[in-house]
Amino acid sequence: MYGSFLSFAQINEYLDFLLANALITKSDETRIYWLTEKGLRFLRIYDEMAALIPVDEQAPVVAK
Repeated sequence: MYGSFLSFAQINEYLDFLLANALITKSDETRIYWLTEKGLRFLRIYDEMAALIPVDEQAPVVAK
């Protein structure tokens, strides 16, 4: 929570979303979260897309 600079409410909202979409799972005994195969596949695809669209580049200006 502290490493991501998110509040407790924000973290819970994100975790609920990821759990609902089967991107992560958690152990009720240890309260540890881990990625599912679907979550790993999502991260691989995201990395491929991020490589195609560098964030560092400035968007071209469109003249009207």
